Amino acid sequence: MKRTIKDIIEPAINAPVECDGFSRIALRLLYDQHIEAKLMRGTLYNISEPAKSIDVHFWLECFGYVVDYRAECWLGKGAPHGIYTPEEVHQLGFEYTGEQVSEKPMKPEIMRFVMTDFESLLGGQSI
Repeated sequence: MKRTIKDIIEPAINAPVECDGFSRIALRLLYDQHIEAKLMRGTLYNISEPAKSIDVHFWLECFGYVVDYRAECWLGKGAPHGIYTPEEVHQLGFEYTGEQVSEKPMKPEIMRFVMTDFESLLGGQSI
């Protein structure tokens, strides 16, 4: 199941978005394949270095896995970056605590817009 989830959300992994955007895009991609996932909001707690925790963070929970490809952006190497069981997250030295965000999946046209690589559209010029 882990491989299936990754294959479905692959287009979102390198999207130019933060944790909330990534989680919402991945939720839409899973929804389109009739796979239920929960959009979560809460804290990613670094057990050994509490000062290096994220107070407001978004991720998905799907079939007992934590799906998070944005924690590493804020916490660096060693932070969760992928699809993990809660036990694997704990072995990395982290803990997720939060609640489900009750929200409909992102509309497909909005998803396509936020995943647009604008620099490519501008011939490599930065925005």
